[in-house]
Amino acid sequence: MQTFSDDLDVQIAALPARMSHVIRPWVQRSPGAIAVSDGACALTYDELAQAIHAAGQWLLSCDVRPGDRVMLLGENSIALAALVLAIGDIDAWPLVVNARISEREVSAIRTHSGARLVIATSSVSSDAALHGRRIGATVHEVPGIGEVAATEADPSVAAEPVRADGAAQVGALIYTSGTTGTPKGVMLSHRSVMFTAAIGGAMRGLGPSDFVYGVLPMSHIVGFSSVLIGTLMFGARLELVSRFDARAALEALSNKGITRFQGVPTMYQRLLEASGGAISCPALRGISVAGAPLDLTLKTAVESAFGLPLHNGYGITECAPTISFTRVDDPREDTTVGPPIPGIEVRLKGVAGELAVPGEANSMCVDRT
Repeated sequence: MQTFSDDLDVQIAALPARMSHVIRPWVQRSPGAIAVSDGACALTYDELAQAIHAAGQWLLSCDVRPGDRVMLLGENSIALAALVLAIGDIDAWPLVVNARISEREVSAIRTHSGARLVIATSSVSSDAALHGRRIGATVHEVPGIGEVAATEADPSVAAEPVRADGAAQVGALIYTSGTTGTPKGVMLSHRSVMFTAAIGGAMRGLGPSDFVYGVLPMSHIVGFSSVLIGTLMFGARLELVSRFDARAALEALSNKGITRFQGVPTMYQRLLEASGGAISCPALRGISVAGAPLDLTLKTAVESAFGLPLHNGYGITECAPTISFTRVDDPREDTTVGPPIPGIEVRLKGVAGELAVPGEANSMCVDRT
């Protein structure tokens, strides 16, 4: 008898070489289905594929080469999503930076990453437009995306080697402070991002009938991997939301047919405060939380308001990001982050690398089987 694990093994083995390729099956099966939307605008799977191709051609015309780092300044939008996928599609490295960070932070990341080009989604983000003006970017019209502001290609930047193997080619460069307090660039392969997206989507039962509320920023690994790549991989629709607003989220949950919501604990707290504790979400069938410790009182209140179990998970950017997740078929009354996801092994090791002894200082080591 075939099991969930068997199905998952087949799906993982069939992962494409590049993240942008996850939409190809849906371009064939359901080209007219909406893939991404951001308010009044929407692109079908076929239109998204065309936008990715057109943006890739534009990037090449801007002297972006395979192996270059391309910095994207923006907030969640169709333009940002299409550019992310287009950059990886031509074998460059997308580096998404939240446009709301400071000029100093933008400058530091740009310098440290060795970005060949900086692009700001200026027509859909006022903060991105401001950064674009500060760095002297000029406005370009990109087919299928609209206006963006881009710098000239930096001639001093050397391109990194390109590898056909999706497990060796970098598909995302994510800057995170992690536990060190100093932002560092984490290089994640195409396959690493797709692996966790596939596992997470399969565990949640994601499918083409789903409508995902994408408010977690693409500059964060959960918004990049689980929300963007995971939603498109399973042929669902993704509503891209630039900034979290509790009342706008409640309106979408009540009237737009949203079926999946992923957030951080503070988002759920604000939803409770704005709703008075009673949330209308007739189509919603899955809610989950990550990114910060979950308080049991908050979890209980959220589950009461939504009428659904709140699933918790744990991960780090370096693991793209998922390490563990509670099971949909085994809802918990505590705040556990669940067991390791399929394909992941976790060990506790001492300071010298030996298996840890209970009660002694240790670190967690994560391996992919």
